[in-house]
Amino acid sequence: MEKAETQYTVIQIKDENIINNIVPVNCHNCFDDSVAEFKKFIDCVKNSKIFGIFDENKNLVSHLFVVDGEYQGSPIKYIFAACTLEKYRKKGRMTALLSYCKQNYDKICLVPASKNLEEFYKKNGFTGRCEIKEIKFHDQESYIHNYLSWGNFEGKEEDYHMVIYNKN
Repeated sequence: MEKAETQYTVIQIKDENIINNIVPVNCHNCFDDSVAEFKKFIDCVKNSKIFGIFDENKNLVSHLFVVDGEYQGSPIKYIFAACTLEKYRKKGRMTALLSYCKQNYDKICLVPASKNLEEFYKKNGFTGRCEIKEIKFHDQESYIHNYLSWGNFEGKEEDYHMVIYNKN
């Protein structure tokens, strides 16, 4: 029997082996980007935090990055590469990770990886909208904007946009 979402333990991942070897492979398994592209992203956002959930065998099965930014003059956290390995999906792990972030950060934004995830994020309180170009990233801003634009998020407002959670 799977644990309920409130029973998952969210931890900050600091182990360099996991960050440099496991996380890029997990991201590659969840998205179209290559392992090399995720490794480059990790190198460019050294000040980001990675939070994750491990299974009973101590394998990382769900995680997300939190990158510092600014939106309309106030601090915001940008969630990047929120992913759960396929066989572990729909069991509350990502909801637990998002809940952890909402408890610890006042304003959060992200780009849903696909149109069908918008409802999931809406149910988790991400009801605001903005465009990628409105976020000022604190780490490697031009690289992050280029990476997101390369992913065809920019300029496709009807398909891809940022969603925002605001605690206040």
